[in-house]
Amino acid sequence: MDRGKNIHLLADFGQNAVENTIAQGILYKNFPESRVIYSYSGAQKGYVVPAAVFMKMVLDSFAPGSIHICNISLRAEDAPVFLATPWNDGWILGPDNGLLPLIVENEDAVF
Repeated sequence: MDRGKNIHLLADFGQNAVENTIAQGILYKNFPESRVIYSYSGAQKGYVVPAAVFMKMVLDSFAPGSIHICNISLRAEDAPVFLATPWNDGWILGPDNGLLPLIVENEDAVF
């Protein structure tokens, strides 16, 4: 039985923010068999380095095939541009703001 993938949502908005509820609702609606794991980076909006450090600390805790969505420092008025890179048989997705290269730190990585 396929129980779905882990979907890890890392955000720089708190657990009680409306954005968190909306994001989790959309993920559960579109991927009902998956487990959504929410993490608050604790970083201020606009600070990608602490969010990258947080991700590097937790990445190895997830099963292969997990999908990591980094919703860090996006402004609501901007149309989001996301990048993706393969990671441990899964994916890391994040905004085009310099975050993914800080997490992956691999010159051969393709975004």
